[in-house]
Amino acid sequence: MDCHKTLIHNGIKYREFKGLTQEALAHKAGIDPSYVSKIERFAISPTMETYERLCSAMDTTVAYLMIEGIFNYFEETATLILQNGKYSIKEV
Repeated sequence: MDCHKTLIHNGIKYREFKGLTQEALAHKAGIDPSYVSKIERFAISPTMETYERLCSAMDTTVAYLMIEGIFNYFEETATLILQNGKYSIKEV
């Protein structure tokens, strides 16, 4: 998978994990909601600056979302738990 596809695929999963809609993410990142939709449909390739703004809005980094298969690993081996506003990992 190329870099853009990995980043977008993981970004979608992470956005959903954080419980954010496309509109809420766009608002936090200061970009138009239709732009987020286009990114997630692979209709456009955003700049690195846009990727960084989106990641910052989700409290993560571009580097983290570049790890191919990171969410498959967690789905198979761990459960993510939210307690007192913080996420933790519980191995299964």
